[in-house]
Amino acid sequence: MLQPSLSGLGLLTDNEVSI
Repeated sequence: MLQPSLSGLGLLTDNEVSI
């Protein structure tokens, strides 16, 4: 669940990927 976000931040959890 700690995958890098689409924004490239990778600081948040999988929830950030949905945003």
